[in-house]
Amino acid sequence: MKEYQAGEAWRHAVRNSKTNMKEEDLKVLENLEKLLGKTDVTRTT
Repeated sequence: MKEYQAGEAWRHAVRNSKTNMKEEDLKVLENLEKLLGKTDVTRTT
């Protein structure tokens, strides 16, 4: 099994999924890769 960076894996998954999405929609999904790893998961209570 090949290892990918998160963004690369995301693009690969979007492109290789069998969907009926239009090309424009796939590009929008691919752009979400920029958000991977940029969320704040630290909890403050």
